[in-house]
Amino acid sequence: VDVTRPAMLIDFASTGVGLGMHDLAMLLTHSVAPATHAAGGEESIIEGYLDALAAARSAMAKGPVEEYPREQALRHYRLAVVDYGRFFLSRFWGDASPENFAKKKDEMNVSLANRNVEAALKFVERIDRALSALEKEGLGP
Repeated sequence: VDVTRPAMLIDFASTGVGLGMHDLAMLLTHSVAPATHAAGGEESIIEGYLDALAAARSAMAKGPVEEYPREQALRHYRLAVVDYGRFFLSRFWGDASPENFAKKKDEMNVSLANRNVEAALKFVERIDRALSALEKEGLGP
């Protein structure tokens, strides 16, 4: 064991190589209350993540750090929202209904978008906004 390296938390529910913005899209879907998304909350969380990422990268660097441009990060976030939406809709919402959400409402180990109708609708709105933005970039029909 190399005790000189910092500890790393690994979420074994989903492992793989990918963009950190995918983790952020998942976090905002699974755990963040719909009221937090309102009035700029989603943007504030994304900005906080990007600021913390830049600070961590600078602190760990032994030389110059290549910038992660905000527009590129936002594009990655939109792609992640759409991709996670595709996965989520096909895997978890086969039996989605207000009644099934109500049955799961107190199960803290179930994604918020699987047990709270408002959170589910906000997730669909985020997917729609992300798709619209990507279409404007010319990445859609």
